[in-house]
Amino acid sequence: MFKKATIILFVLLAIAIAAISVSSGIIKRQKLEVRRLEKNQNALLSGIETYKAKNGVLAYSIKQLVLTNSELKRDKGDLARVVNNLKIRLRDVQTISTTVTQTQVETPAVPLKDSTIEVGGKIEPAKTFSWSDSWCKMSGVVYSDSAKVSYKGSDSLYTVGHRVRYRFLFFRFGTKEIRQTVTNTNPNTKIIYNEIVKLE
Repeated sequence: MFKKATIILFVLLAIAIAAISVSSGIIKRQKLEVRRLEKNQNALLSGIETYKAKNGVLAYSIKQLVLTNSELKRDKGDLARVVNNLKIRLRDVQTISTTVTQTQVETPAVPLKDSTIEVGGKIEPAKTFSWSDSWCKMSGVVYSDSAKVSYKGSDSLYTVGHRVRYRFLFFRFGTKEIRQTVTNTNPNTKIIYNEIVKLE
C-alpha cells in the first residue's frame, strides 16, 4: 500500500514538474514575443535618424523590424513578392533591406553651341549643350521646335547592419537594438526611405 502511494506520489510529482517546465517555456516564449513586438513598435515610431559621417556626408540610420514569415506576407506583401520573384524561398531569407533614393540636379547656366544634326536623313541646324560633375552627366540637343536631353547619374550606397549596445559610463554591454545605417556618395541624391526587416 505504501509502495503504491509512493509511486502515485512520484508520478504526480513528475507530472507537476513537467507542467511547470512546459509553463515556464511558454512564459519565456511569450516574454520574448512581447519584447519583439515592443521593439517593432519602437522601430516603426522612431523613423530615420540623420547625421553627418566623419567625412561630412550624410548617413541615415534606422532600427530593424523583426517579423515572422506570416507577418511579412500579411504586412509587407510587396517584399514577399520581391523575394518570390528572385526565386528565393522565404524560409531561407534572413533580412530584407529597402532603400529609396531621389536625385535632384540643378545645373548652372550652360551655353548653347551652334551645330548641325542629322534628322531623318536631313541635316538640320540645332543647338547643343553638355554639363557634368563627378556624379552626373547631362547633354542635349535643341531643335527649332523640340529638344532632346540625355542624363546619366551614378551613386554608391553603403549599408551597414550593426548592433547598438547598452552603455553605462565608459562600458558597453549586451544588445539594445539592431540598426541599419546607410550612406551614399552623390551629394545630389537624397535617401528618402530606408527599411530593414529580419525574418524569424
